[in-house]
Amino acid sequence: MTERVVQSERHTTAYLESGPPDGPLMIFVHGWPALSIMWREQLEYFSALGYRCVAPDNAAIESWLAAV
Repeated sequence: MTERVVQSERHTTAYLESGPPDGPLMIFVHGWPALSIMWREQLEYFSALGYRCVAPDNAAIESWLAAV
């Protein structure tokens, strides 16, 4: 499992990633106030089956949805 960060001019998102880069993508989403680490066991399990697993920290999404 690898911790990564993606940044733009307006936003920074941290995420966990595991599994082969060419595996089918599986994204794990959580609600506030949880963090991506809550998916640790699922990331390990599904990446062992060949999935590329990504779990972003979604704190900013919660505030964005409230504004919509």
